[in-house]
Parts: sequence; structure tokens; C-alpha cells
Amino acid sequence: MRPGKNTIIDAIHTDRAPGFKVVSDRIIKVRQHDRVVQYEKILAIGFATLIVFPLLYLFRSFDNNTLTSWQWTVPRQDLPLFMSALIMIVISAYFAAIFCRLEDMKDHLLGLTACLAAIPFWFAPEMLLDSGRYFMQSQYLVENGILSFLSGWGRDIWSWTDLPASPFLYGIIRRFFGESRLGPQIFNTLVLGGTVLLTRAIGGRLWNRRVGCMAGLLILGSPFLLALVPQYLNDLHVMFFLTLYLFCLLQVSDTGKTGWMAAAVGAALFLFLSKFSAWPVLMLLPFVVGLVDLGDKNGKTLKLVIVAGAGALLMALVFFAKHDVFISQLRLLSSFQAEGLKSWQESYGSTLFFQIHPFLTIAAGAGLVRAWRLRDRKMMMLAWFPLLAVTLGMERSRYLLPFFPLLALMAAYGLETFSDIYVRRYLAIIMILFSLLIGYGAYLPFFRSSSMMNLKLAGEFLDTLPAVEMRVVALPQSRSTGRTEAAIPILDIYTAKQLLYMPGTSQPEELPDSYTDSLQFSRSMPLTHYYRSGQPSAEQPRIIISDMAPDLPQLSICCGMPSGRVEKTFSRHTEVYKYQTLVTVITY
Repeated sequence: MRPGKNTIIDAIHTDRAPGFKVVSDRIIKVRQHDRVVQYEKILAIGFATLIVFPLLYLFRSFDNNTLTSWQWTVPRQDLPLFMSALIMIVISAYFAAIFCRLEDMKDHLLGLTACLAAIPFWFAPEMLLDSGRYFMQSQYLVENGILSFLSGWGRDIWSWTDLPASPFLYGIIRRFFGESRLGPQIFNTLVLGGTVLLTRAIGGRLWNRRVGCMAGLLILGSPFLLALVPQYLNDLHVMFFLTLYLFCLLQVSDTGKTGWMAAAVGAALFLFLSKFSAWPVLMLLPFVVGLVDLGDKNGKTLKLVIVAGAGALLMALVFFAKHDVFISQLRLLSSFQAEGLKSWQESYGSTLFFQIHPFLTIAAGAGLVRAWRLRDRKMMMLAWFPLLAVTLGMERSRYLLPFFPLLALMAAYGLETFSDIYVRRYLAIIMILFSLLIGYGAYLPFFRSSSMMNLKLAGEFLDTLPAVEMRVVALPQSRSTGRTEAAIPILDIYTAKQLLYMPGTSQPEELPDSYTDSLQFSRSMPLTHYYRSGQPSAEQPRIIISDMAPDLPQLSICCGMPSGRVEKTFSRHTEVYKYQTLVTVITY
């Protein structure tokens, strides 16, 4: 520093201000560390951050994500507020980079940070009708036990194209820790924290702890991932088991211990029973790890082959035990699902530049370039996953979700291109805070303004009523091909009351099976086993689910429902989705 310019610094170097002395010492240290280059890079990153958001908003029509597209989640009237928040992020991230040693973060703090980041989304509703399937499947375990669940899967339990791992886990949580939605939400949040810690461990094994810590934190650079954490879905579990499987395989390669071999086989089995799209990864991963460690003289590569063989044998036994169920599901996948999901197709650009911070995607590309220049073949363990996704046409963001930790590892390795630790920290903090801003400021308000929020509010309201049993009437959708009855299990997620299914009135003629309808499952979903119907009693409240305000007098005539008092209506809606769920509660 030049003479005469440190008067303030000298003033706070007194015994009366020891706290300021620590702060000033840290700032002076930063200023003396590669002063010119560091500030140039930080200013460039800060300026790029302020430019990226307007650019993404300007080209938001390219974001074709079917759940959280910027076209409807980022409102025009809030742009000044978002820009003001970004300016604060750019400034605060600089000071955070000085004082927060991200690369040395303790594991418990790393996991806690990830869990805290997901908690605000606990207050969002279930946004996808798929949640109702997983809830009904888990309900069978709650009511009948583990053995009945395992034997009844795909037969007594309607499974569509779902695999049993996630419903099994949800059922265990609900059976032993209560049937509240909070239990599965806490479980999923802990799964996110576990994934972050596994990513940290994988990065530490492949390179060093600094890269591992950065990679764990960079998982939070995706607002889409955070938004899905509390949802009653299986994507987060697939991500966790894939990361766990890779970690166990690395441990087998390093130690060759039997315990790690058994853990790897267990992780493989859970991954096998989680999602069909994980099967190609499951089959190839042991051989990829073995190729990277090729030339090992202690026979540990052979143990990877043993793990792959044992896992394949165990999975074959499971497949043949339920071969009729698996074959039926695979047929559905190749017909209805394969064609129907084309109408919900999402581009890689949408996922990599809108649902993930674009800096993270660019850093992952830089990691590939850096590994190529250094001839670092460890990157092969991660780089083949994007290639596999492109080859198999996995374009939906939910199908790419399991690869997010691997992308974060590639990005953390790419950040090592910057020799200055403060620049690396600054970039990481920018990505995380930007992601939280979009998640909390755009996605969460959009979720809470959607018609799916009506089911959450209605379920909470029903718990305040004295009646134990309540009749549900589901009126047909006027604009969507989806079946309104598919919303009943989602309503059931939010309430402890016993819901009884009561067929609605003026049902449309049965729609034929459609190979291009992504909501075909909603018309195939059986409800009578879970929500028995029967002659309703006069005092039971009625809950009407519809896509518009119901005509109560007409409903009373057609459905034989006695006139009552409208106790509460929940009518939030958005024009984004054709499928709407407005709720009217009638008491007597």
C-alpha cells in the first residue's frame, strides 16, 4: 500500500478494536496477494454475473423446461428487484470469498449447508401428479407391512413404470416416523446432504479435498435440483445411489476390502430398483472405474469385476422373480412413455444454462479441457456420463438430475484453472447465491401460486375439521386430458383425514389409450383399493376437486349430493398448465 493511504487501517490496529484488526489484516493480505490480476478477474466475474441474468431473461423462450421454465417463473415486474439482489450478491460474494474458506469446510458444515438450502422448499406443494403414485405405493407398505409390499409389488400394488426403491423408502419413513409429509421431506433433505458429502469424498479421492469441497458446494448451483428435494419423487434417490455406487467402487479399487464390495453390491441393487434410466449407467460404471485404474497389480481391478458380477447375478434373480412385472413395465416404457414424453421434451440448453448456473456448465467444460491438457485420465470416470446421456437421448432435466454431482466435480476441477484461491471462492459463491436467488425468488413463489397449492392448503384445512371421514368428488378436466381423480392421493399427502372416493358427475366418455399423452397414467390409476367408495352419510363433509368453480346446484341434482354450506374454497390457479386443481369444501 502507498504511504499515507493506510490511516484508517492504522487507526483500527489498536487494542480497543481487536475485531477490526483481524478484518483489516485479512483485507491487507488479500490486497497484497496478486493484487492486479485478482481484482481484474473478480471485476470481470462480477460484471459477467450482472450481464448473465438479463441475457437469460431475454432468451428465456429457449428454456423449455416443463416445470420451472423461466418463461413463467421469472416475472417481468420483479426484474428491478432481481437486479438489485444480484448487485448485493456480487458485492457480498467478494467479502465472503475473503473470510469463508470453502475449500477447508468441515464435512458436518458442508452437509448442514446443503440441508438448510433445501428447507424453504418444504413449503412448496407437490407439483407433479407422479407424486400421487409414489404416495399410494408407499401407503400399501404403511398399511400391510414390508413383506406384503415386496410380494405385492406390480400385482396388488399398481406400479405403472415405477420401480419400488423410492416407495419402499417412503413407506418405511411413514410407517415408523408418522404419516406426515414432513417425514419424507426431512428424509429427502438428508439424502441431499448425503449426496453432497459423497461428492466431496469422491473429489477428494480423485484429486484432493479442496476440489471435493468445492464440488459438494457446487451441487447447490442448480435451483432446479433444490426445488425437487422436498417433492414426493424418486429422482433425488437415483442421484444419491449413483453417487454412493461410484464412491463404493472407488473404495473397492483403493482397498479391496470385502465390506466395501458388499456395500457396492447393495448400492447397485438399490440403483437397479430406483429407475429404468439408471440401468445403462449401472452396467457400465464398474468397467469405467476399472479402466481408469487399469494396470493395478494388487488384484483390486479384478475385485471390481467380482462386484459387477455379483451385482448382475443379484439383479437377475430379482428380475426373474418379478419378470412379468418388469416386462410389462418395459413395454409401457417403449410405447406410451416413450411417445408421450416427447410432448414434454426438454433441451440440453434449457438444463445446462437455465436450470443450472451457466458458469457451472462453463466450468465443467473447462474441467474437460484441463484434464485433456494434463492427460488426467481420472476425468474419464465423469466425462463419459454426458456422452451416455446424449447417446440415450436423456433430455429431460429430471433424467439428467442424477448426473449433477458428476457435473459439479467436473466444474470444481475446472475452477482449478484459476491459480488464485479467492477467484475460485468468488466464482463458487456467485453460482450458489445466484441459484438460491432464482430458487427462492422465482421458483418457490411460482409453485405457491399454482393450483397445486390448493391441495396443500385444503389438506391443512381439513385437519381442522372435526369429521374423521370425508367424501371426495373429482369433476372432469375441461382443458386437460389428465384425470382429476389423480389429484386425490396428492390431497391425501397433506391431511390425516380418511378420504373416501365418490365418483363425480357428468364424466366425459372414456378416452382411448394414447401413445402421445404424457398423462395417460392418470386415467389408468386405480383408486378404489386405496379410497373405498360407498354410500356416503349425510354428515360427512364433501371435498370437490375441479378445474373451475363448480356449479353446486347442478352437482346436487346430478350427483345426489345434499345441499350444504360452502365452508372454504381454494382457487389459486395459473394459466401455464391446462391441468388445474381448485378445491371446494362443503360441510353439513
